[in-house]
This record gives sequence, C-alpha cells and structure tokens, in this order.
Amino acid sequence: MEFQNFLKFEEVKKEELSFVFRQYYDFKEQYKDYILLFRIGEFYETYFNDAIIFSDVLGAALTKRKFNTQGYAPMAGIPHKSLNSAIQKLLNNNYKIAVVNQTDEKDENGRQIRKIARIYTKGTVFENQFLNAKENNYLASIYNLGNELEFCYAEISTGDVYITKGTTGEIQNELARINPSELLILNNGSINPEIYSIYKYELLDEKFLAPSNLAESKAFSLVYNYSNRILDKFKIEFGEIKFYDVKNLMSIDFYTRKNLELTKNILNNSESGSLIWAVDKCKTPMGKRKLLSMITSPVFNKKEIEKRQNAIQTLIDNKNECKKLAELISITGDILRLTSKISNGTIKEEDFIILKDCLLNINQVNGILKKLKIGLLEKFEYNSDNLADFAEILDKTFDTNENGTFVKNGASPELDLLLNKKEEIINEIKNYETELKEKTNINSLKILEKKGSWLIELPASATNPIGADFRLVKKTKTIQKFTTDKLIELEEFLGSINYKIEQVKENLLLNLINFTKELNNDIRNYSKKIALLDCLISNAELIEEYNLTKPKITENKFEIKQGSHITLEKILNNYEKLDLNFDYSNLILLTGKNGSGKSTLLKQIATTVIMAQAGFFVPCKNFEFPLFDKLFAILNVTDDFINKKSTHQMQIKQVSYSINNMTNNSLILFDEIGKNTSHKDGISILFGIIKYLIQNKNAKTIISTHFLNIFELLKEYENKINFLQILNKNKREIIKGISNESKGIETLKEENMPNEIIKYSMEAYNL
Repeated sequence: MEFQNFLKFEEVKKEELSFVFRQYYDFKEQYKDYILLFRIGEFYETYFNDAIIFSDVLGAALTKRKFNTQGYAPMAGIPHKSLNSAIQKLLNNNYKIAVVNQTDEKDENGRQIRKIARIYTKGTVFENQFLNAKENNYLASIYNLGNELEFCYAEISTGDVYITKGTTGEIQNELARINPSELLILNNGSINPEIYSIYKYELLDEKFLAPSNLAESKAFSLVYNYSNRILDKFKIEFGEIKFYDVKNLMSIDFYTRKNLELTKNILNNSESGSLIWAVDKCKTPMGKRKLLSMITSPVFNKKEIEKRQNAIQTLIDNKNECKKLAELISITGDILRLTSKISNGTIKEEDFIILKDCLLNINQVNGILKKLKIGLLEKFEYNSDNLADFAEILDKTFDTNENGTFVKNGASPELDLLLNKKEEIINEIKNYETELKEKTNINSLKILEKKGSWLIELPASATNPIGADFRLVKKTKTIQKFTTDKLIELEEFLGSINYKIEQVKENLLLNLINFTKELNNDIRNYSKKIALLDCLISNAELIEEYNLTKPKITENKFEIKQGSHITLEKILNNYEKLDLNFDYSNLILLTGKNGSGKSTLLKQIATTVIMAQAGFFVPCKNFEFPLFDKLFAILNVTDDFINKKSTHQMQIKQVSYSINNMTNNSLILFDEIGKNTSHKDGISILFGIIKYLIQNKNAKTIISTHFLNIFELLKEYENKINFLQILNKNKREIIKGISNESKGIETLKEENMPNEIIKYSMEAYNL
C-alpha cells in the first residue's frame, strides 16, 4: 500500500470534514499522544499514524478510508467485541489508549454524538483482565525538593500508596525495586533524565501539583491528579498512605537485581528459574504479589526480620493449624484488587461471589490465628463481625451455576414475583407453540427467541393454513418466519417484565455496592492480612520440602554451613552443599577451575542473604550473618548496545558504582573483574580494586578470579585476604588456598570443538 500518498493528520482541515470526522478530529487534537479507538457501527477504527501502530501491534489489516475530498487516511480496525484484547496488547507495548463510543445523544440536527468512554494507561488500569495477578502494577512519581527527591508510588487496583524521600541514587534503587508501569515527572527540567530513562514516563505540567487533602506531598499530588484525570468518573479511593524510610530497606541497584535473577531469568526473561519462581508456594494472587514485594524489598531492620521469623516458626510448630489455614485461604480470590472496583462502583455480581467465598471463612481463619497468637498478623485492624455478617448477606443473595451468577430466590421478594411472572409468560408461549402444532399438524413448527424478538418458524415448504393472523416476517429457501397478534402481545408483556427485572437487579446491586463501600477499608485490611499469611505459610511449606533453617543475625560473623541455591535445589536432585566462612578477613578471593561453581556460589550467597533479610528461612544447615544495608553483585555483565558501552565498560561502570556507594555494612560480590579486556589490563585493574578495598573499605567482599598470577602481586596483603578455592573432584567443597587448575582447553573437548582447534590451542598453550 502506498503510504506516502496518504493524508497526514497535520494536513487535515477540520472545516472540510464530515460531522463524524470532525468529532474524530476534536478528540485526536485533545489526545495526540494516545491511540484513539473510534467507534463506527460495530467496529473500532484507528486512522493515520495510530492505524499504522495498531496494525503493527495487533496484526490487524491496514487499509484506507476516504477522509475528505483531498484523499484517504490509513485505517485499521477491529470488531467491538475484540476491544479488551486490543487494549491489553497496546498496554503491553506501553501505549496509551483513548476509546470513543457512540451515544444515544443527538445534536440539534439529529446527528449522533460521540464521547470519550475511557482512557487507559498502563499505570492506571484496575481491571483484572489488564493486570498480571502475580505482579504489582505501580504508578510512580518523582518530585525534586531541592536537597533531595520525593518519591511516591501507588497501586491503583488496590488503593495502596507509599511515599519516601532520598538521594538520586536511593530513588534510582527504589525505581529498580518496584519497577513502575508508569513514572510521572514534572516537566520543568529539575530531575536528571538518567533517573527515568529506562522507564515509561510521562512529563506533566504544573497544574498536576494541585494539592490533595489526603497527604502533603508534591509527588503524591502528581499521582493523585494524574490518576483522577485519566480515570475521570472511575474515581479511586486511596487507602492508607504509608510514609517509609529507604534506609529501613536493604538497597539493591538495578544491575544487581537483574544479575541475581530475582524475578526473571537472564536467558529468556521469564519467571522460570528465578528466585521468586523457586520460593513461591502461595495460594492466592495477592499472596504472590506480597511475596514478590518481600523478596524484592529485604529489610534492614532486625526487629522486623525477627517478627517474620517468629511467625513462620509458630506455623512450623503448629503443622495441623498451618495446613488448615492453607486450605481455608486457598479458595480466596483477589479480593484486594476488588477494593478499587468497590470504591468506583464497577464491582459486578461475579465479584461478590469471590468476596463471599473468602469472607465466609473469616471466623475460622481468625479463630485459628487467635489460638496461634502470631503477633505480626495482629496489626491489621478490621471489624471481623461486620465482614462475617456481610458474607452471610452475600451468601443469601448470590449463587452461581453453568450460566453464571444469579440472584437467589428469597433475596428480593419483588424480583421473585417478577421472575415468576416471566416464567408464566414463557410457559404460555410454550403452550401457544403446542396449540399451533396441533392446529397446523406441522410438528417442526417452533417459536424461537432472538435478541428479545419471538417468531414462529416453519419450513419453507409449509403452506399457511391458519389464515390472515399469520403475518410473514422473513422467508429464505429453507424456512419462513411469522408472527401473530397473540405472540406480539406476549412478547411485549415479556419485554416489560424483563425491563422491570433488570431495574430491580440494578437497584439491588446499587444498594449492595453502597453498603460494600462502607466496608471497603475492612476488606482491604483483611485481604492484606491474608496476603501476608499466605507468604508465611509458603515459606513454612518450603522449610518442610527443602529443610530450610532460621538465620541468626550477628554483629559481624558470617558463616554458611551446608548452603545451597534454592533455585538449584528445586531443579537438581542432590545438589551439593557448601560451607563458607569469612573467618579472619572481610575480603575473600575465590578461585577454582571453570565449571567449579564460583559464579553460582556468589549468586547463592546473595539470594540467601536476600531471603534472610526478607524474614524467611534459608537453604542452609546453619546461617549466621550481620545485617547488610546494601548489596552489590556484579555478575553476568553484558554490553549496552544502545549507549555504545562494551561489556568491559559496563562491568567497570557497575564496579565503580558499587565502590562509590558501599559502606562498611554492605555485601560486595564481584565475579571475574577485568576478564573482558587484555590479561595485563585486567589483572592490573583487579589488583588496583583489591588494594583500594583493603586500604579504604571494610565491607564483606567476595571476588572470584581466574587471574592466578594476581597472588604474586598480593603477597604483602596475605594476612588481610582470605584465599579460598572451590574443589570439584570427588566432591565439591570450599577449602583454604589458591586453585592452580583451569578447565579452559578441556571445555573445548566437552563442547565438541573440531580436533584441529583443540590441537592448535594446546600447541599455543605449551609455548
């Protein structure tokens, strides 16, 4: 198709357009940065550049439409029934969408008026069909206070809001931790673009700083005003606004999170093989999101960690109660994400069934927890009696069958009366059908309903023996359809009854929604309690499966006995466990031949610390460690093609960031520094880094290397470095000393290199 001959939107003059396209023009002018889905008949259509994007993302056919007398515009569209799937795909590709619908309103000339039905952006959607049940969907904002940055993020689907302040580096790490779907920035140049360059961001003007009466926070004002503008009539009720201190969390930068594969594996960016994949045994969607939050947000707070440990220990010590709790919460739907639907009035009958199934168990759950006395779960405030009574109301009101959700008999006397009348009319229509069959002697005669219209259907070959009362409505080669005065009367009566039924149902639902709004805060708090309980039970079940142990927090001692990586525990049978001790030095230099597991050991140490500071039990026989304020893990480094940085440059960039931001309470894990440049450059860089760390830093540090001759340079520091090696002969173990083994050329044989290459390599090696 010759796109170059198409009109461009900028070339179009509004006065030359038809009434329909003048409406489109006005909407597109207002929403220039949005994909505008414009309803025409049974289709949603896109034009101009929107159509090209739409066709590319959805695979829809790209055609054209006559737009004005000057020419054609590119066009791509979908049937209206495909709207939600189209929105999902566009959101996944970080596009904003504006949906324009036809209305029943007419202008003074009787022409149909269209209006914006809904705006969709990735950070503001609250419907389950557009959200990943296992991941939080955050809308975040940053505001420059001058001496520091204010940071706010909110989960629109649950109403949760969090606010903190910090340095540029601290806020960068917070962004890496929560990975927002959308980031809001004030368009005044006050924030360094590097902070938000890797995130989908929106630049806002000063009007979005209008204060909210919920919190004195400029960053929150951006979130509050932007979400209200986007959602418009779908108002969100924000819950408790939590102010937190970033220093109470263990700081983990973007690259470290990626290198450690906490939520996605590096190979194909899927969850399989990640840490969260290995530790997740949660029963509920909200539990899974809470677990993800806990794993990605290890705390730097001994009391909080011990509260979580004690809660898990209580569940372990009371296995029967733990098992019963797991059974009770396993049927719990995502009631936390229902709270946004409650607040904006979009909750449906099927959602009430989810609420009912969860809340019917509330007394049983609370009864067991009261017996266990888990202090960590007692902080959630809600009225248990009100929620239990509400569940009984829902149980008496709604039920489900193969046709979906329906209102039970007895829930509404008025509705019951109308439904009985409806049944009587339908039976009368069936009797009328029987009567007509007898009169005509045509057994194939049927009275069928389609879209509220009832018609008599006969074979095309049948004559009309009844007379003028039978009026032909439609005829094809095979059938003919008729109506009669009696059938019309019954149809009108039934239509009137159906209208009244829908009105009664609507009023019933509206009253129920208004009543539910009064309980929304209780529902939110109870669902958060269930989410946390789900995480604790998940870890308790892991303990039984993998023989995990409770970590012990120390002042400075760091010792692992029979430790492993829990992801490998899940994948491999009889995975060999290792002991590691920092002993007399805070700096370990680790060696071992290729394939001995040096990189894996560094990941194992990091993930064990993360689990421990998340408050969970860990895959070791014994683990003693000091709390770490920051974690830096330089592993699996790749080049940055977009910013034209080589793998070596990226490695040095990450090492530099670590060294410049570490404290004496940090954990540093460096894997083969300098390996991506020349041997002379690499070993020199490694020596410089080690010497600097010995002289200037006191953080717990492990550095792995294949530069064996580095030890000649480090002789004067032998008493300040703990030299360890991984052996992998009869068994895999860590011992004192320096490995002089390599497996470089041996790997050529293992990976089926041509024999000539192996031969030439050996000749060069022996020179």
